[in-house]
Amino acid sequence: MPESSKTALHDTIAAMGGTFKEDGGWFWHQGFGDWPAEYRAVREDVGVWDVSALVKWEFRGPDARAAANHVNTNDIASLEPGQVRYGPFMNPDGTMLDEGTVYVVAPDHVLVMMNGEGYADYWAEHLGGFDVTITNVTRQMPHVAIQGPRSREVVQSLTDVDISGLRYFRFLPDEITLGGARGRLARTGY
Repeated sequence: MPESSKTALHDTIAAMGGTFKEDGGWFWHQGFGDWPAEYRAVREDVGVWDVSALVKWEFRGPDARAAANHVNTNDIASLEPGQVRYGPFMNPDGTMLDEGTVYVVAPDHVLVMMNGEGYADYWAEHLGGFDVTITNVTRQMPHVAIQGPRSREVVQSLTDVDISGLRYFRFLPDEITLGGARGRLARTGY
């Protein structure tokens, strides 16, 4: 498997004893060998998961929201910066292609996060009438999920930004420093 299929966190996780499984051209972290403890951590405490391989598309231009709205079954057009919506992505025949989340960064800037990577031709075919540029930014956006009942407490300890008012399916559209790294903070998950 080529080096580019490893996330930015791969070597750190491997050094900590993490195991991986190749899927969709990426090495996905599988765990550290104690599945029950890892499950309980997310349910009862806090867990961290490298989800960098989730595919991220950047829609930029005056029609960014309208374009995302055109291929997603949820109402994306009405979202304001800082809002997130989850839903299926459909083709014109009504067949589900994938599922994912849409983040409105600004009126002309949307991030679309989904599972599959092979949609560049689909975007070109179905969104050609929109004034939007679509770029796959997966490899430029490492992504960590911090989940569990103590996740807010842990995240707050890593930043000087007050996150106490961040509601579900909202995010901070401006980058912040979190644990010494710059990035965006979202309150989504499953």
